[in-house]
Amino acid sequence: MAALIALAGASGAGQVPAFLVGTGYEAWRYDAPMCEADGVCHEQPDTPTPRARFGTKSATTLEQWHRAHELLVADAAAAAKSASLVLVGDSIFEKLRGSVMGTRFTFLFCPVDTLAALGAARGFRAPLALAIAGDMTQHILWRLQNGELPAQMRARRDVTYGLLAGTNNLAYGHSPTESARGVGAIARELLRTTRGSVAVSLILARAGSRRSLKRICPPRCAPNGRPFVEWDALLAPANDAIVAEVTRLRAEFPRRIAVADCGEALLIRRASTPDAAGARAPAAVLNRSLVPDGTHPNCGGYKRWLPCFLGALRSLADEPSVGGSAGAAFGPGRS
Repeated sequence: MAALIALAGASGAGQVPAFLVGTGYEAWRYDAPMCEADGVCHEQPDTPTPRARFGTKSATTLEQWHRAHELLVADAAAAAKSASLVLVGDSIFEKLRGSVMGTRFTFLFCPVDTLAALGAARGFRAPLALAIAGDMTQHILWRLQNGELPAQMRARRDVTYGLLAGTNNLAYGHSPTESARGVGAIARELLRTTRGSVAVSLILARAGSRRSLKRICPPRCAPNGRPFVEWDALLAPANDAIVAEVTRLRAEFPRRIAVADCGEALLIRRASTPDAAGARAPAAVLNRSLVPDGTHPNCGGYKRWLPCFLGALRSLADEPSVGGSAGAAFGPGRS
């Protein structure tokens, strides 16, 4: 991934995006933490904010982000009358565009027509991904409010929106509750400003180096004051809070929103037996053959996970009178 991002930066030279002109962004400090040790964060997950120096690697990366947003605005305008499926999120969805930070590659995990093919199998026309790698919920909110939801798209009832966000908030130090609140804010924005329906994915499991967990402690530490050992300590409460957010929204926007719970497709189930000390290993672990870097599915991972997720979106689109509880969910179940 580092090599891909470096290539994207090398190919992203050009005119400074208009939004950055006069901001002095070239001199900003880009290594400052998003959240301080006392838990105070510089950006709030439910407050629309463009990418700035927090959570951004460099001035070059910031330029890339604004260019990527401009590209998504243009793509959304072009697809406003045709797309019946719109995926909103971060790198997991941007890779389905065949790009990283707006720069296209021919050697990413899956062919760029993968989304179109899988979408067509579920009856979706001209699927569109509005996604940028590394985005947190507040950045996605800002993008949607600044051109990525054109009026013609907002006016259509036949558009289904799929939302996957929040993992980057956790990775930069926002609490599970704060991160879920950001996901809920995006869902509310989609429900409030469009006539379509919204399927909200739970945050997918992640694994890998513990350095990232160490980086956010403090403020996000285990009860013993040390860094968490596994991401699930943050993911599980975040996903519970996302379900609660969707439950509240479903009461306000009946039959237009549901949870899409498909993360099981990327896990390996195993028997959980206690060790000599009585501790139990997790009953499910991330399948690293499908998610080799611990965060992003490879092509095999997409082909396992996407059919379930798109199926959940299809069910929501086809069932205007979805029954069940206020937080009705589609998918194989919580992991």
